[in-house]
Amino acid sequence: MAQFKSVLKALFLAFMVLSLAACRPEEPEEPEGRLVIGVSAEYPPFEFKQNNEVVGFDIDLGTALAQKLNRPVAIQNMDFAALIPAVQSGRIDLAISSLSATPERAQAVDFSAPYYESHLALMSQSQKPIHHFKDMPGQTIGVQMGSTMEQYLKTHLDPALKITVTTLNSNLPLIEELKIGRISAVLVEDAQAYQFVKNNPSLIYDLGDTTGLGYAIALKKDSALTAQINATLKVLKEDGTLKALEKKWLENNHK
Repeated sequence: MAQFKSVLKALFLAFMVLSLAACRPEEPEEPEGRLVIGVSAEYPPFEFKQNNEVVGFDIDLGTALAQKLNRPVAIQNMDFAALIPAVQSGRIDLAISSLSATPERAQAVDFSAPYYESHLALMSQSQKPIHHFKDMPGQTIGVQMGSTMEQYLKTHLDPALKITVTTLNSNLPLIEELKIGRISAVLVEDAQAYQFVKNNPSLIYDLGDTTGLGYAIALKKDSALTAQINATLKVLKEDGTLKALEKKWLENNHK
């Protein structure tokens, strides 16, 4: 009888342990490692420095993607020309920096679906307005090295105009060169032109062609992240996040 009671007691204790385990709330999933995002913080309003902090549309987009993927985020600021090599080497997981998905770049990296459609914009001094390339024969135009705009000039500038192309690593010194008259125009994209003109009232801009490519996120070739990023971008579009970011950073950015 005593032995039977001992067995019953053991069974009861085992039942209680199992019941308590079943009632215990599930432990939250541990987040994966940091999602390292590369940007070139010289493209207002998409990525730029404000009070020593990198901010902008693309920064908010990267943060939203990381939150949906349950991963902490780290932003790395670097030269624009270094972004694609950094993705290829695995130094960063993503490059979100107003990158157009050109065929040339697509040979080196994977691209997400586009998240923004951009236009080209020709900037000049308001006192010496230039509305088209034909307005500046024999003059100099500035463009950021390695950018879509540099590629555009290579295929769209009429050699007969004898326009000199100056390339620098950043748009910011190009804007300074434009302001002091060392160059006659700078080719950028529309949202950037709006911000530059807003900060420099002596400048104007004219909208040109669409790039036809849109901004997309660059990832390492054959990255397992590509499908996750595309699925998450779809969610951010459907839940209104992308529209909210456009309203926050880009509303009224066009003339």
